[in-house]
Amino acid sequence: MLLGLKSLESACGDDPSLCHRLQELQHLTDGMGRELHDLAFRLRPTVLDDLGLQAALAHYVESWSDRTGIEVDFHYAGPADKRLSSDVESTVYRVVQEGLTNVLKHARARRASVVVAPRDGELTAIVEDDGVGFDVGRVGLASRRLGVLGMQERVEAMGGKLEVESSPGHGTTVFARIPLTR
Repeated sequence: MLLGLKSLESACGDDPSLCHRLQELQHLTDGMGRELHDLAFRLRPTVLDDLGLQAALAHYVESWSDRTGIEVDFHYAGPADKRLSSDVESTVYRVVQEGLTNVLKHARARRASVVVAPRDGELTAIVEDDGVGFDVGRVGLASRRLGVLGMQERVEAMGGKLEVESSPGHGTTVFARIPLTR
């Protein structure tokens, strides 16, 4: 798009309003390109490919905490000597990312914690906060916002299960359990 808009510069000729509009469109297109690049990086950061899940999550959690001012305890007890499958790593990363996004958007929390650990042939990821919570029975998991639905679909696509525990005034805990062998 940027190249196409650039090629139109000569067509605006002596019309300053047309040239101005073309520059606005070029600026908008350039911004969209940067945002798309940033989004792609946030969805699958190179550190996940290069260094693995533990390093990617540690970096994400630290930068998220710095950006939001919400303290986060992070514990990773996954295998340090071998990599998990790319699908498992991506799914856990995205669940933690969306879980913390929900903490920021909805929980009004002061603290959160992220725990990733293998147990009974599954990798369990837990995102917990001390926020306002909600009545899961009244709201229902399927009718929640797209973020929870997206997490649920990702985890189920891996043969796993997503559970949300919460009650008003007592925070929220999200459990994602993903089989390590399929």
